[in-house]
Amino acid sequence: MSQLKTLNLLYDRDADGEFIHFYTPTIGGLFLEMVQRTGTYDGYGAANAPVRLAAQRRQLRPLR
Repeated sequence: MSQLKTLNLLYDRDADGEFIHFYTPTIGGLFLEMVQRTGTYDGYGAANAPVRLAAQRRQLRPLR
């Protein structure tokens, strides 16, 4: 887990597998999500959605 944190990777898992992902910086409202699934994980990392949304919102805000 410490290596995932160091690399700024998001992580989720269920009984069937794991989900590791990260997002590119947002440019003009566009970002890409890079995903690695192991096992038969078929979720979408929903537990991380509030973190992603907050980070993307903050990134789009002009600096004061």
